[in-house]
Amino acid sequence: MRLNPCPFATSQMPLRVLLFVPVLFLLSLSACITLEEEAEEVNPLDMLKADSAIVEDSFSLVYRAPKDAKNLSPVAVYALNFWSPTFFEYASPNVRSAPLQRLNDTIWFANVFVPRNAQLMSYYVKGVPDEDTLATKNFPILDNRTKRPVKATFYRVAQAMLRSKAPVDSVLAKLRAELERYPDTYDAYILYWSLYYDSKGRTDEALAEIEAQMAEARRLRRNNADLLQAIALTYIYGIGDKVKANRVLQDSPDSYLHPLNLYNRFSIELDVDKRELALGVMTDKYPSHPLTPKMYQEMLFYYIANQKVYADRAAIFAEKVWRRNLPSLRQNGVMTAAARYLFDYYGKIDLSRAMPYVKELLRLDYDKQVYDAQTILLFAERFAESQEYGGLAIELAAKAMQVLESKEPTSFLNVGAEREFVSSAIESGEAKNDLIGRAYYCIGKAYRRVGELNNAISNLRQAAKTCLSRRAEIYYELANALMNIDRSDAQDYAYRSLAYNASPERREWLVRNFKPRLRPKETLQDKIEQIRASMPENAPNFSLKFIDGSTSVVNAQGEKIIVLYFWSPASTLSRLLFSDLQLLHAKYRARGVELYAIDADSALSTVKAAPADYGYSFPFATADKATLMAYRVAYLPSAIVIRNGAVVARHSGYERDFVSRLEADVQQFFATESTTKKKPRR
Repeated sequence: MRLNPCPFATSQMPLRVLLFVPVLFLLSLSACITLEEEAEEVNPLDMLKADSAIVEDSFSLVYRAPKDAKNLSPVAVYALNFWSPTFFEYASPNVRSAPLQRLNDTIWFANVFVPRNAQLMSYYVKGVPDEDTLATKNFPILDNRTKRPVKATFYRVAQAMLRSKAPVDSVLAKLRAELERYPDTYDAYILYWSLYYDSKGRTDEALAEIEAQMAEARRLRRNNADLLQAIALTYIYGIGDKVKANRVLQDSPDSYLHPLNLYNRFSIELDVDKRELALGVMTDKYPSHPLTPKMYQEMLFYYIANQKVYADRAAIFAEKVWRRNLPSLRQNGVMTAAARYLFDYYGKIDLSRAMPYVKELLRLDYDKQVYDAQTILLFAERFAESQEYGGLAIELAAKAMQVLESKEPTSFLNVGAEREFVSSAIESGEAKNDLIGRAYYCIGKAYRRVGELNNAISNLRQAAKTCLSRRAEIYYELANALMNIDRSDAQDYAYRSLAYNASPERREWLVRNFKPRLRPKETLQDKIEQIRASMPENAPNFSLKFIDGSTSVVNAQGEKIIVLYFWSPASTLSRLLFSDLQLLHAKYRARGVELYAIDADSALSTVKAAPADYGYSFPFATADKATLMAYRVAYLPSAIVIRNGAVVARHSGYERDFVSRLEADVQQFFATESTTKKKPRR
């Protein structure tokens, strides 16, 4: 493509770029309609049938009524799609209405404002037949004075053609027409290069052609900052090469400090000091930009997920988040994550040092954006381990119970960007019931620490009815509470605790306190297996759908160990554990362990969109809602270990050393096998 230069006024590239690039990746390009080439002169009456015209950030809703229509008061209903901080994602369409005003005898209109982070998708007139609410009506812009097409006319036509699934060649022709007339329509550069690269099969030859055109455009426009920005965005979203985008923008300091490019540098940088430097610049220049809290979240969770290396640095960074106290950090759950980590970090050293992060919570008007029910219970569980702070644990658990029993059905959720619960578990009430059970568990645990055993036992038994995520801990507490009251019941709960958590420490605890009597040739593992078989935590067979579209029924009844890891693209921590899961998979795959990463929310849409980011050897799959409900999966991330048709271990929600604890649950069976296969001594 030969692009002819023409004079233009330099202007800042609009955020609207982001609103149109995703269309390229989200819509198929099968042939459906064709549009003729528009002439320079356009009759304005032809534009005012039942169609629309976009002028900058406003949209004209136009309706032509029949001549014999009387007593009209037409109302237009239109839908806006709002762009969200995560690229290529839109929130649910926002439907609005606007009364139309009379222009003349037959024409009615209304001008509506389209926000910068939104895209008007469709509109219709109430009560008018043959109006399609899903039809996007996006027609050329006309200059109000000359009634001639102006800048971005053919670019918007190309967008409309894309949404209408027009042939790719027709769309590219419109974009070429735009660039020949207005070479400074930088949105058109991005769409043209991205679409051309995709239509040619993303080959090296197509990339070479595009890069030659980029070089020529840079030569003609003398490395204009907006052009460099367009080239960088093409590399990031159209071609998928963030490194080249970073190199291009180094030639222009203004473009290099654009928020999208700061985020790009932050994403591709491996050195944590340089990542924090990019974040610092972003905070200083764009404190209210939606990508700023996203960067804070990713940085904090990166440190948290790598605590073996960055435990102290995570605390320093969390302190920085806490001191900044930006509204956007509260609204996106970053302050919540910082408070949780700081409480856990200092609580392991001395619980008194964790108190500053709890004092706000003790107020009646505490910040509910930071302290949701999940956070309150995490604090209560830690305090319940201490006799000194047992009373505080009970008070916090009671506060969490008030939140959970409020009239708002989802008031217990953290409203931030980080997803902590599976959607189906929220809909079914499983998540809420589990949290209520955890509140009873905290109260019972605290009462046992202070010696009030009757209150402890009654609350723990109530917890056992609804709480699945802490079942092993609940049975452990019941066994200890009943040890001097009913020895037989205590031992029964002790075995149940091991059925859900057969760690070496728990085995040693049971042997030391209960001295179990075993039949000849019977092992403790045999006894645990018997308890598991008698408990209702069965593991049914289930069907998985894999990324290539194939489906398979997994047999959960055999002796093979199956690990189900439930994650979501909206759960940052669940994605950060993939590298550790890869090591677990590589270590035990040859020994017959099957690991499946199950997307619990988005049907693998992110994996399909960026397969290079998910290049792990374990399979990615999706499961239907019935499977999620059958296995009672509520938290993100979650892991379930299955053997012989039973759930032998369960991990609900992120915890420190998540994968290490999961490996211990897998390792117990191989450790048992190695001891049983040893030859007897002579």
